[in-house]
Amino acid sequence: MYDLYLISQRLDAALILNIVEEKNKLEGYYMFTEKVLNIKGQFGKIRNMNAQLHCYLCDVSLRFPRLSHLYISIILFLRLFIAYLNNMVKVIYDVKYRNYIMRKYNLPGT
Repeated sequence: MYDLYLISQRLDAALILNIVEEKNKLEGYYMFTEKVLNIKGQFGKIRNMNAQLHCYLCDVSLRFPRLSHLYISIILFLRLFIAYLNNMVKVIYDVKYRNYIMRKYNLPGT
């Protein structure tokens, strides 16, 4: 965070924001840095709801580390579960993928 503060002394925060792909996360990180280092308004006014949510999640992860680990575990599980469901649906409608899965697991009918 201190590095971000030092960079902001040399470059405009809006300029950095235009370069980065994930603007919401960077805005949230700006908000969190202002909160932690107690430097109000250093990065300009940020009123994006996604940025505020990201700032809140960063704050919660520092205050309640166990809750943060549980949150990360749940998100990872949901991503794996969604990917599994996606593959199951893809087997139904994509013939090439279905044949690939049948060959991969040595299923009959290949």
